[in-house]
Amino acid sequence: MPKDKWILEKAKYKDISGGFEYIILHKAGDTEYLSGTLHSALVEWEAFKDVESMAYFVALLLSSQVLVEINLLSAEIFPELEQSKLLQFTPGILQTPTFQYTDFNDAMAIPEVRDAGKDIGHCLPVFTALRELREIPDLDKRIFMYVDFRGVLDWLRQHASEIKSVAFDCMSNAPLVMPLNDLLERVGKYQEFIKNYDGPNAISELRQISLAKHCKRKSKKDGMMTNIENTLKKLMDLAQKALCIRDNTKGALDGKFLESIFHDKKWRKVELQDKLEMLAKIYSVSRTVKLDKMVKAVADKTDLFVKGYAKNDYVPSKELESLLMTRKCGTMLTRNKIVSCMSKYGYYISKFNFPIYDKYAREGLAKFITNHPELEIGKHIGKRPEIKFFAQYGDLLRLLHKSGMKAKHSTLIDNLDAFFWLYGIMQSIEKSQNTNTKFWWSGTCGYMGDSLDWYNNAKKFMGD
Repeated sequence: MPKDKWILEKAKYKDISGGFEYIILHKAGDTEYLSGTLHSALVEWEAFKDVESMAYFVALLLSSQVLVEINLLSAEIFPELEQSKLLQFTPGILQTPTFQYTDFNDAMAIPEVRDAGKDIGHCLPVFTALRELREIPDLDKRIFMYVDFRGVLDWLRQHASEIKSVAFDCMSNAPLVMPLNDLLERVGKYQEFIKNYDGPNAISELRQISLAKHCKRKSKKDGMMTNIENTLKKLMDLAQKALCIRDNTKGALDGKFLESIFHDKKWRKVELQDKLEMLAKIYSVSRTVKLDKMVKAVADKTDLFVKGYAKNDYVPSKELESLLMTRKCGTMLTRNKIVSCMSKYGYYISKFNFPIYDKYAREGLAKFITNHPELEIGKHIGKRPEIKFFAQYGDLLRLLHKSGMKAKHSTLIDNLDAFFWLYGIMQSIEKSQNTNTKFWWSGTCGYMGDSLDWYNNAKKFMGD
């Protein structure tokens, strides 16, 4: 009987939240890689933790293919490595036939088993959607195999004494780590059920049962199955209202002034350093940023704030990351201030197409992401906190664009900036223990009492 042909290739993935390259081993002819349906079922199970969602996920899992990270070892060199401490488990998902388009012959595909600590033990990571590879460090140095989960299950049974758990989508916002014995027990129960099932389609029927139950829950628990479009629409409604409130404050005059010095003809002859000194003074960062060094850093890189972000599908380019994280403009102790000052310059020079990085924006975005996991905004593990902020901001902007959301006034970024700024201001006011209904904050922001209705709605939206 002829062996299946397998291909080892570099593939590309891209969706609204960006793209990446990865190396994949798959059977010739397999070209559809993990659309995300299985991941959605996993998220439902993790959210509801009931029999119905579990049964649907297990049923779908047993009829699906997954991605498993592997090592490839040639059969010729394998005996030399057999006693190595690197190999704690016997290879066994499959012994591949001769590869097409590679230098490997009769190679062994060995699953990568991770030691997840004493509580979890040795764990096999399994990925149910391609996009879940996005956050993996050194992705270009790893190999993933596209394989039937039943094959993975057979291998897990063989190594049940060595492997303690299975981690589904361990890099995602909704990972699920299951003890292997629990998984095998649930699979066994489903297989018993399917023996006695005589309907037309077990997966479809289980899906309808799970869906019917959760739709009922939605009416009992507000937001249980929050719709992404509704979330984004609510965000934009609040953001556009925040923009109107912000533009009527005394502090907005400073913003209009800074906009003019970077773009009006009458300011063309003013030196860049003088303009940056005005910006730094207004935002109170003069003492922590070396402006002469900042002038040299940004002088010939102004276009980066547009080309390296808004025109780069809101993904920070490497050149922009390097500019934002430069150490030449201050010390490590003032890194936040440096990035904040850089971002404010980018905001004005790009005509409000670059996000401002500050305490309110950073904390507001993090709170928004935590309270709305249905958006599946990436964690961007391994990135510095400052760069993670711009990457996650980009994830949100791409979602807004895909959903057709547009700003009625100014730019999307300017609307979001107003939302996070006003929300942060109002939280500061609330925590100040000032019982007056109108508050004055730092002498620049104007009276905020008229925005209390907005704030109460925003608090519910942000989960406070």
